[in-house]
Amino acid sequence: KVKGDASKGIVYYEFKPSDDLSSRAYITSLTEKGEISTGLSVIDMTVDRTPIRGTAWLDTTNPSSPTRKLELTGKGEWTIRVYDADSAPHYKKGEKFQSTMNFYAFTYEGTEATMEFQTSGPTTRGFTVLNATKNDPFFSSTIPTVKSSMQWVQSNKSYMQVRTDSNITWSIGTN
Repeated sequence: KVKGDASKGIVYYEFKPSDDLSSRAYITSLTEKGEISTGLSVIDMTVDRTPIRGTAWLDTTNPSSPTRKLELTGKGEWTIRVYDADSAPHYKKGEKFQSTMNFYAFTYEGTEATMEFQTSGPTTRGFTVLNATKNDPFFSSTIPTVKSSMQWVQSNKSYMQVRTDSNITWSIGTN
């Protein structure tokens, strides 16, 4: 549980497929009764049996369908850890970070800034950064190599989510 039954958390996952045909990993959030809820959805994949790992926001607060269980679909070895939202990576203006995770949850806190995005590697699904609270993309690209920036104006803590492909390295920086 994440701080009881009503709060936001972060899910860390790692999936090691058992064979070449088991390259897809799905995580679906469910209610106590086993019905699909809106708290979490991960569709990730790997190539050549390479293990994948990532983080995604878990919302247990939706009163009509609160998340209480996770359903894991994918033949192989799973590792799942659930943490409070305060455990997520936290970035401020002037910081830069990079990853190869297909799903990456983080928080950003700062005033007006220029947010810079950079990717390298082949992409089929693209690179997207979302406002995780609204599940609303504010930056997205399907070009294989990207170097772009945008103005960011926000005065409170923002819950963010990166979604992308396998075999892509990405970075985000703020100035």
